[in-house]
Amino acid sequence: MDSKKLNAIIYALLAALFYAINIPCSKLLLNNVPTTFMAALDEVKECYDILLYENGGAKKKMLRRFFNMCLPSDGLT
Repeated sequence: MDSKKLNAIIYALLAALFYAINIPCSKLLLNNVPTTFMAALDEVKECYDILLYENGGAKKKMLRRFFNMCLPSDGLT
């Protein structure tokens, strides 16, 4: 089998798996996490998506720069 076809099959299976896991995990989160924290998680996810998909070749550099701006210089304490 061609490697491109194999990659496409693997990505399709992973997408289906993550889609199937999404609903039970979301129900658990909605029951146990405050709504403001859920909104914050959504915003972080959106920033990650924007940096990942709109900056093709420079995505690793952009992600590092983004997380260095967001996190304190001494790490998480």
